[in-house]
Amino acid sequence: MKQVLDNDLDPFEHRELLTELKLVVATATDPNELRLAESLLAFVQSRDLPHGDQTKQDRRISRKDAGCSPDVPQSWC
Repeated sequence: MKQVLDNDLDPFEHRELLTELKLVVATATDPNELRLAESLLAFVQSRDLPHGDQTKQDRRISRKDAGCSPDVPQSWC
């Protein structure tokens, strides 16, 4: 989830996370676990992936140039 919040997921990681969250939604027996998984799934599905032509390192560098630490979520900059 850290990578989701940092906008640092590549397409493979995004698909993998969606698959895992859908599995939890489909199999959860605890109502709280189900609500959490549904909320996380909705959040992850609503996020735009970074452009494929920009590497993770490029994104870190551009955030650093903007005066923001690479460890701080982009939304905080």
